[in-house]
Amino acid sequence: MMTPTEIIKLAMSNFKLEILLRNRKYKINAIILQTGNNYPQIDTESAENCLSVFFEKSENEKRYPVTQLVQLQDKYREEIDEKLYLTHVSLEEMSSIYSNLTRLFSCPFYIWVLIFDEMKLDEFWEYTEKILTFEIRRLTVHGGRMSNDVLAKLMDETPEKAELYIDSDIPLDYSHPKALSFRSVDYEEAGWLKIEDLFNIRNSYTIKLERTNFDSIDVNSFLNYWSDCDKDMMEEISISLKEGTEIDEQEILKNLIVISPNDDDSVILIIKLSISDFKSELLLRNRKYRINTIIVQTGNIHPKLDTSSEKHCLSVFFEKSENDKRNPVTHLAQLQDTYREETDERLYLTYVSLEEMFSIYSNLTRLFSCPCHNWALVTDDMKPEEFREYTAKILTLEFQRFSVHAKTMSNDLLTELVDKIPQKMEFVIESNIPLDYSHPKALKFPFVFDPPVVVDLNCARLKADDQKRVQRRCEDYVDLLNLKLG
Repeated sequence: MMTPTEIIKLAMSNFKLEILLRNRKYKINAIILQTGNNYPQIDTESAENCLSVFFEKSENEKRYPVTQLVQLQDKYREEIDEKLYLTHVSLEEMSSIYSNLTRLFSCPFYIWVLIFDEMKLDEFWEYTEKILTFEIRRLTVHGGRMSNDVLAKLMDETPEKAELYIDSDIPLDYSHPKALSFRSVDYEEAGWLKIEDLFNIRNSYTIKLERTNFDSIDVNSFLNYWSDCDKDMMEEISISLKEGTEIDEQEILKNLIVISPNDDDSVILIIKLSISDFKSELLLRNRKYRINTIIVQTGNIHPKLDTSSEKHCLSVFFEKSENDKRNPVTHLAQLQDTYREETDERLYLTYVSLEEMFSIYSNLTRLFSCPCHNWALVTDDMKPEEFREYTAKILTLEFQRFSVHAKTMSNDLLTELVDKIPQKMEFVIESNIPLDYSHPKALKFPFVFDPPVVVDLNCARLKADDQKRVQRRCEDYVDLLNLKLG
């Protein structure tokens, strides 16, 4: 898989390649754009699958829109440690480059960074006004000292759905009603905040306060307010105590019960907290914790919630119930009666019916934010009508992969299944397939190499024409691979 740096270099080399790469729309985690560095640079070293673009404001105020990245050839200086260094660019050119990068990459996270002490005030507002016309996730202001008026205008104009990071000096007499209302905040200088200000936090993701005037008693006061508050306040908060103050852990945790999980236990802990109390589940639903995958499988010896297979991946295993009572699970506290034990990071449940299984799955999707939903059916102990019932239900849901595990499958059942699976889905069959089986859709499902999107027909016998179709589907990837190696 090409790195963001390699993709940009290919796009800079030839406009035809840029068009091809735009169609690919490679996924990365974030695009970070920063002004004020010694040299503008396109930097991919800071984080895996994260693109950082650094710009020095240009002394040449000529404004040339960059309509294609091949125009950057004249501005390219050198590459050092996965960083592409550029000569100076103007504000207009910077915006044009950003626009081209958004066509090249699929990215949910746009971060803009302004170096305040290297800009005149009118320049700062010119950049800020331009940036706020884009879709942004985070606005960061570095350096210098910001006046009350500048801070007030900045907070007034920044949308609350954005994250706001400020590591400039902030006057101690500053105050603003929106200061803790953004999705996330990070204030390097937070001595101007009073503990009562923290009581107004609502629906925030992360709060980070570096230099404060708080002591252990203040923090305990906030934690007690937070634990009793029936509103969703924040997911995470980091508070540094007043300089020279000793941390009194007993005072901070006074009147509180604390659960301290290991990182690997976090998904299990969320499930267990949700099972313990419906109010906790509602709070955790609002948080919508992010995990990579939810895998739902039937046919295990015991149903279980399993998080050990992969960090940030939730596997849910169900055994079809002999008791066919169909009790919808509207909240996870109903699982208290089905909970058996926890062993090696797995929560084991007693048997559940088909209806209960899908109800539990529905609750898990409310609890976790997850881009990948995989369903696996172990069909050896299933009657054909049961298999069809499960399949029909699964096909009403949003999912990315459908897997079938069986000793053998008949041509008729295979044909019925392949007919129903949407071609946009990943499709895996781990089963003996009859040698005389054939289906026009068998190799029509998505097939790429990285990330893996797989059509896996175990023991299938492919005809020469089938192999040619697979080869043709791989040609684009091979062309890009040759470009990368060249």
